[in-house]
Amino acid sequence: MEHFYIITNEHKDCGHKITNQIRQYLEVRQVKCSIQAAERERKSGYTDAGCIPEDVDCILVLGGDGTLLQAARDTIERDIPLLGINLGTLGYLAEVEVAGMEEALHQLLKGNYE
Repeated sequence: MEHFYIITNEHKDCGHKITNQIRQYLEVRQVKCSIQAAERERKSGYTDAGCIPEDVDCILVLGGDGTLLQAARDTIERDIPLLGINLGTLGYLAEVEVAGMEEALHQLLKGNYE
């Protein structure tokens, strides 16, 4: 994977602390990382699929299960794999916890995923 796109629930990642950690992790490994525009005025959803660059290989969704479900609805037409990083209290769908985030990214970069 060479280009990641991050969708962040800003209520759960105030100041983009985790988002910036991921960006730094990827950029150190010379992997391109795009982040959704902050303060986007949308009536519903978290992102506009039309704003996602064409060469994105994976979307990282930071939040909880609700954030992941909404991001999936917003981006379904693009057919890009999603990985949820749980910033909520209990995540069934956003299965990667912050503590395991770097290992999950490492495995993605190695191609170890289904």
